[in-house]
Amino acid sequence: TGTDAVVTIAGEQLAAELVGFRVAGGTGWHGGGPLSTTDTWGGGVALFEANALLEDIIVDGNTATGGGGGLLVHKASATMVEVIVGDNTVDGGSGGEGGGILVVEGAMEAATLMVMGNSVAARGAARGGGIAARASEIRMVDLVIEDNTLAAATEGDSGLTGGGGIAVSATTLVLDGASLLANTLACEDGGANAIGGGGLLAVQSTVDIRDTTLLGNGAAGTRCHLRGGGIALSSVDGTLHGVGLRDNGLALQVAGRAGGGGLAVADSSPELWGLVVAGNHITTTATTDAEVHGGGLWLSRTSPELRRSTVHANSVSASDAGTPDVAGGGLFVDESAPRLLGLLLTQNTSAGGGGGGGVHPTSTGEPDISHSDLWGNTGDATAEAPALVEDGNISADPLYTDPEGTDPALWDLSLQANSPAIDAGDPDAVDADGTRADMVSP
Repeated sequence: TGTDAVVTIAGEQLAAELVGFRVAGGTGWHGGGPLSTTDTWGGGVALFEANALLEDIIVDGNTATGGGGGLLVHKASATMVEVIVGDNTVDGGSGGEGGGILVVEGAMEAATLMVMGNSVAARGAARGGGIAARASEIRMVDLVIEDNTLAAATEGDSGLTGGGGIAVSATTLVLDGASLLANTLACEDGGANAIGGGGLLAVQSTVDIRDTTLLGNGAAGTRCHLRGGGIALSSVDGTLHGVGLRDNGLALQVAGRAGGGGLAVADSSPELWGLVVAGNHITTTATTDAEVHGGGLWLSRTSPELRRSTVHANSVSASDAGTPDVAGGGLFVDESAPRLLGLLLTQNTSAGGGGGGGVHPTSTGEPDISHSDLWGNTGDATAEAPALVEDGNISADPLYTDPEGTDPALWDLSLQANSPAIDAGDPDAVDADGTRADMVSP
């Protein structure tokens, strides 16, 4: 334990190993290079132009004012194994990033990493309640990012800010086997600037996210523009494969905009395959001057392929029936022409004067829906009607194994053996048993 950064490792030729330590009580390094010297960085551990292995380490109870409340990796490379980063803080004043970990122009590989209970609070732009990275390469396997928080008032700042759990910009991010749970961000008086990613925010980056769960993440704001209760992507390439987004949400008060209770994608071209988007939600108490779109997914100026995925029981709702522009319980499409193939788009809801319980395209949205099941969605369903009679689409109960109960985390959305969605997906694809592809991923 100690003050300043408890451990500082610096030097291009230095390779260090930290094994079996607890690092606590630090207040950070005073920066240099692109990092402000008026702020502190890396409350517990600061790595600068060095290589380090951290194994069986606990980094907790540290603070910084600029970023990296627990750990800073600046122009350095860190390998982490069985590391816990918890209860660290960044009190950022005009800005702050990486309540637990901040990586700047560096590289980090981690296995069995836990980042929990970290926080960033700022009166300006803020990013990454748990982890933040910019201009870096990040690869993390088997990790838990839980109960991290970010709070910002961003009026006057530009661009997309946020990421209650993780925020990356100009970064290559690989996640495999991750759980992002109950991370949150809050915004007050954000104006027209976007606040994104209750669980994860990626901007101008390349992502490869596989077999990952986002559960119970969210964003709340007063007079803000909120995107992506679970994930927000802006100017991003890459893949989301086997990602589950359940019970994530956005809550908008007074006025503003909210899009994508589960996933928001803008100006991007990711491949989306085998997603489960279920039980996500957007709510608003605003009575005027509000837009609430896409309880499950929100797509804007993007035309990805969304294949073999389940979009079930997502919702948009307003407490005042006069609230304008509440639409797209399952999927909202604007200035986009996504290809939607082999989807189960079921029992989504648009309430409070909205439209498109299943899918709602604007006048500039042109989704190409084929070989999908659009069933049981409530709200104005006119947007769905043309697709139901062509391109192999059906409207039938898909016969999920166990979709009952109030907790989306417990829903078993696999298909029963007699489901009409079996052998009814992409006619040009074959499953492992040699039969025609099902509508969803096996």
